[in-house]
Amino acid sequence: MKLNWSVKLAIIVLTSFSSIAQNNPENFISSGNEEIDSIRIEISLHPTNLDNALERKAVLYRWWRLLWRQGINLRDLDPIANNLINTSVKSQNDYKTIDIGFHHLEEIIRNPTYIKEVKGEPNHSGTTKNDWPFYHGTTTSQKGFSSDPGPTEGKISWKYPKTNGWDIAPVIENGKVYAAGAGNDVVAFCFDEKTGKTLWKGKQNSISYYNDSGAQSAPYISEDRVFIKTKRDLLVLNKANGKSLGKKELKQVKQKVNLKKPFPMVNNINYIDGIDRDTGEIGWRFVPDGLITGKPYLSDFFFYVTDFNGRLYMINRTTGKNMGSLKISESLRGIIGEDNQQVYVSDGDGKIIAVDKHSARQLWKFIPNHIEKKAFEHYSGGIIKNNKLYVGSANGRLYCIDTQTGKKLWEYNTHSWIKSKPVIVGNTIYAATINGMLFAITKDSGNPELKWKKKISDHGFFADLAGTPNGIVLTDTNMKMYSVNIENGKLQWKQSVIDGAWIDDDFYAADEISGQQSSPTIVDNTLYIAGPDGFLNAVDTKTGLEKWRFELKSSVSPSPTVAEGLVFVGQTYKSYGIYYALDKDTGEVVWSTNQFGNVWVAATYANGLMFVGNMNGDFFAFEPKTGKKVWSYFTGKNTPKERINKKVNHGHGWPPGVYCNPVTEGNVVYTGSWSGYYFAFDQKTGELLWRCKTQPKNTNGGLPDSAAPVLHKNYLYVQKAGRSIAAINKLTGKIEWEWQAPAGFLQNGTVAAHDNMIYGSAVRQVTTLPYKATIFSFSDVENGGEKKWEFRGGGGLTAPVIASNKLIFGSSADPFVTCINAENGKLLWRTHVGGMMLESVPSIYGNKVFALIKNGYLYAIQ
Repeated sequence: MKLNWSVKLAIIVLTSFSSIAQNNPENFISSGNEEIDSIRIEISLHPTNLDNALERKAVLYRWWRLLWRQGINLRDLDPIANNLINTSVKSQNDYKTIDIGFHHLEEIIRNPTYIKEVKGEPNHSGTTKNDWPFYHGTTTSQKGFSSDPGPTEGKISWKYPKTNGWDIAPVIENGKVYAAGAGNDVVAFCFDEKTGKTLWKGKQNSISYYNDSGAQSAPYISEDRVFIKTKRDLLVLNKANGKSLGKKELKQVKQKVNLKKPFPMVNNINYIDGIDRDTGEIGWRFVPDGLITGKPYLSDFFFYVTDFNGRLYMINRTTGKNMGSLKISESLRGIIGEDNQQVYVSDGDGKIIAVDKHSARQLWKFIPNHIEKKAFEHYSGGIIKNNKLYVGSANGRLYCIDTQTGKKLWEYNTHSWIKSKPVIVGNTIYAATINGMLFAITKDSGNPELKWKKKISDHGFFADLAGTPNGIVLTDTNMKMYSVNIENGKLQWKQSVIDGAWIDDDFYAADEISGQQSSPTIVDNTLYIAGPDGFLNAVDTKTGLEKWRFELKSSVSPSPTVAEGLVFVGQTYKSYGIYYALDKDTGEVVWSTNQFGNVWVAATYANGLMFVGNMNGDFFAFEPKTGKKVWSYFTGKNTPKERINKKVNHGHGWPPGVYCNPVTEGNVVYTGSWSGYYFAFDQKTGELLWRCKTQPKNTNGGLPDSAAPVLHKNYLYVQKAGRSIAAINKLTGKIEWEWQAPAGFLQNGTVAAHDNMIYGSAVRQVTTLPYKATIFSFSDVENGGEKKWEFRGGGGLTAPVIASNKLIFGSSADPFVTCINAENGKLLWRTHVGGMMLESVPSIYGNKVFALIKNGYLYAIQ
């Protein structure tokens, strides 16, 4: 008698899990994550069904990523991964696929095999150093090639902390620490304040970090609820166990809706919502005249907020009604604090201004002796106690200011920026810096005295501190949370606000985050890197030490561009649309403008002009020394996107933004737009020379996307429709060659080109499961455009680069940086870095390659 598929599956799963079901600890190997382990045991006893399928699938994906980041080989599970990617949670077969996935990971964890690191030979020859001043290359052709020798050994020379810029503070209440979660699935945590033990996790049962990013703001705690705002939703969690209140439960409490004291929540920099503390429903929405700066400051009956136009607003927290506004300066940066009499705000010039809450009069201004001009926000949040304001500054000082007069009572030099709001416990004030230090300073005498200082993290602190006599709780920019003893600074416990596991004191994430899309550029031994942490950093290429930093106050996707002694970079998401030209040696602002708006791409320099596009679809030429606009072109012109309402979200491909880096040759500049076309313009006049449609018929997809065009010989190599690499004749604008990625694969990585070869990549999946990124090699079009070889384990949404005869790349689906022979695809070295690359691409300088990895570090590998 033949057994049908479902019976075979049941036998496999029951056999696999039998030792677990019998509670035999000798046969159970922990993943390091208690929740994942508990779900594994549940599945051994109770197969997946409709009620638990969503949760179990999300947990399965977290376990998969956890094993993958450790370098464990999961490639034999390709058929399982493919089935999971194509599985919903609507049928019995879907439930069985989830159980099969758990079964196979059980087999893997019992007998894990690791993808081996491979080391090459040290380079004993001389080293040339050619600047890499543009996205993906030494020239504006963006070929990704350098004549430098590049890395031969695969040895990590140094790593520089460059993170997602986590700045969301925890809340301590009644011996518990409530924290927002950074990952796509686990979006809230409750820890025991004394031990750090995880008491519960709040989840949104998501498998895609691209569609469902983690928490966007600090948790709001009511009597029996925890509110967490994510990209997708506002979650209302049971305070006792972290379970999400379903529609039925929320409907039951609607009879008790109480908008007497709703809490304000900033969803973006355009408006503030008043959220009901029982149901999580929006009671009102307040829209200021300008874009919001800083965080709203809540008092008993009102909240206060500032905007970029320099206005301070007082809003009734019950109704959302504006009770009055006051123009204070040309630009405000946020609210430092408030007491019964005054509100304290900071402005763009580095001043603290005290405003009387009742008369709206400005009472005093505080101006420090030194203002850090490279800071966007000059001050941290402040603490007001006994008529004294304690506040940190970007100039590396902790200030104590008399709230009645504005006179400085004392200052303490921490030698690094303070962005986190300090905390006071007893007679000690605790302040953290963005270089990872924590200071304990006694404040009961006329002059401050250092009690102790400790290095807590390689990554700095942006999030406000929390503290009680049980300890100071602080979260670094790389999402690690620490509790330290108030008396001596000793570490009491550590956790992470992205779900994962600590294994041999190393942390491996199970959830995933978005971000890390900027690529490094290099000039004169200095590497420039931006990113989602809101900073542009200048780093010494030899030592990995920071030379200077500039605060952009925006998640930044573009690579910096270096030309004519300046560094050019713009703001991207949640931004004020400011574009900067900075002195490359000092980081000082030479000029800035908001005429270009939000930008996603790097600028390109040629013939005395800069070229850049914005996220609304406008393409510009401007003068590098002044920022003066020379010409502009709307890439949605004469397309179905031309008259689209930009204020209404029309889905993917809206608005028709410029999302691929422009490239130049001769007197022509080329770019692409989400309008569905690539364009060629005359550099001097902006005249449209040709445009080529690459978007398929009857689609509304956002293409061309982030893969940059590459000029090689007679062709512009581009991404087409997310599925193909196409070669466009650079003179005629006609597609003359095309390679289509394998079925089901995404092609959205920039190609590399040198001599008679081009190198592309594609990936089966990345935003849910990290799966099957592959490098493909072709002869160029002039030599037939034939595929030569392919290499599994690199590329994806990231591009390769070339040095000598070496092809070097990170991966969107493998936690390695890899080097192979460019002629035959043979492995030369492979280095485990524990994370992926997305649209970010590596850079070559001398005998090193530099790669920004999504584990919070920029790596230098030689």
